[in-house]
Amino acid sequence: YPEIRLALWPLRWMEKVVREFAPCAIHIATEGPLGLAARNYCVRKGLPFSTSFHTRFPEYLNARFGTPVSWGYRFLRWFHGPASTMMVATKSLQEEMLERQFPSTAIWSRGVDIDVYRPRPELKQCDFLNLPRPLWLYVGRVAVEKNIEAFLELDLPGTKLVVGGGPQLDETLKERGVVTEKIEGLRVTSRDALDAARDVFINENIRLVEAVRAHGVAAHSLTTGAIEADYLDKDKYGFVGAPTGVRLGLIQSVTRSGAIPILTCLGLAPGGQLVNVNADSATRALVHALQPMKIIFLAGVGGLLDEAGTVIHSINLASDYEELMAQDWVKDGMRLKLAEIKRLLDDAPLSSSVSITTPSGLVRELFTHGGAGTLIRKGEAIRHFSGKAQVDKARATTLVENAFARGLVPGWWDGFDLDAAYISDSYRAGAFLSQVDDFAYLDKFAVMEDARGEGLARTVWRRFTADYPSFFWRSRTANGFNAFYTAAADGQVRRGPWTVFWKGESDFARIAKVVEKVAVMPPSFENEDGFEGEE
Repeated sequence: YPEIRLALWPLRWMEKVVREFAPCAIHIATEGPLGLAARNYCVRKGLPFSTSFHTRFPEYLNARFGTPVSWGYRFLRWFHGPASTMMVATKSLQEEMLERQFPSTAIWSRGVDIDVYRPRPELKQCDFLNLPRPLWLYVGRVAVEKNIEAFLELDLPGTKLVVGGGPQLDETLKERGVVTEKIEGLRVTSRDALDAARDVFINENIRLVEAVRAHGVAAHSLTTGAIEADYLDKDKYGFVGAPTGVRLGLIQSVTRSGAIPILTCLGLAPGGQLVNVNADSATRALVHALQPMKIIFLAGVGGLLDEAGTVIHSINLASDYEELMAQDWVKDGMRLKLAEIKRLLDDAPLSSSVSITTPSGLVRELFTHGGAGTLIRKGEAIRHFSGKAQVDKARATTLVENAFARGLVPGWWDGFDLDAAYISDSYRAGAFLSQVDDFAYLDKFAVMEDARGEGLARTVWRRFTADYPSFFWRSRTANGFNAFYTAAADGQVRRGPWTVFWKGESDFARIAKVVEKVAVMPPSFENEDGFEGEE
């Protein structure tokens, strides 16, 4: 896929980075060009390293190109063999790797975040036009490695919908000698290009339906007629359509029969003319009609990428959208997707969210508001307050006490020397900072229960850390939120019942002095002996 970037010939760059960092050991997370360069450097220099097994590349290459699976595992044994250990996620995978003669493995298990995996009674499932609830919507490339059949085979209540295209269209256009261009992320579609799109979409739709049926799951093809459309701009884009409606009667007829409707991105314009419809636009039309709780896009890169090529964990449209759209590195495809997702969520219930993840992250996305990819919500603005007079004292106190499920000591707010507060519009999340001696101190980072998993915490965190690049804070060592803090901090140390964190500090003499002061600060909550909440 052209959107997946590879670092070709990175050895010299890798050696320079490693020499400058001077590590005692290295962990290699991928077998790609970067991982290969790091592995060869470590072997040559005698530097200890560990590795992780994440992706079944041998099976992928076999599904795509027919390459024997044994060849792939022979390469992986060579790659991981010199490592001190190869980390795997589960006991069963460890046993499989031992059977495949990988010499040294260790389990690096996935954890369960109980703040994410929990019942969400506040999310009401609406009864809309007799479609069985909940709605599970796959949107993305229809390709063999996406393992869509696994999604369709899941024993889930409600209705599953599939919308998407695949690399087959590019291949067919090339075979037929049809040259196309893209304007603002949309493919200009001539008559020849439309003929190719129609053939590919219908053939792939039928193939997918038959594959699903072969696994004992009822499925029905809806190649045309479900999406009503009109020309987007015929002079500019050709036969490209903008959805104007969804024929829910067709979808209802399929779901009432107990089958999964599988749609193509072909719309019907006035007069019965077929038009090519962008998958994101088709999704928006379906969301408008169906009002689902969650919309999921599957992508090989597992989310939207920032300027450095790292997956963006969460986007709060209310506070992040304009800033993102103003960035030079947000190119046509990402710009179009962001705009479509915003339009999509503007037309969806407030509780709805969009997730962009990998196929392997699908199950987590189906059942939670968290995930391994990019979570996008309507969100809410984050307000900056530079003094107590601007803050609603009652709402701020309620936020802190509800977030920590503890009562504050009497007079806490009156005695709190507030330097700045960053609070969401709804007072469901906030950061409260003070200035202690010569350092900034994050006194409270509070997120209410019903806001956890929305990405609101990360939005508040990004907002205040932009103004406070250097600060300290503490948390009860047993606090379940410490995984987030550990990832965000530059360092941490335990002192009694507390773990003290810091960010943006490098003077260890200063850090040691501040840590001792922070560790003995008086508690803010009543009856805090034995309390295992965060500060």
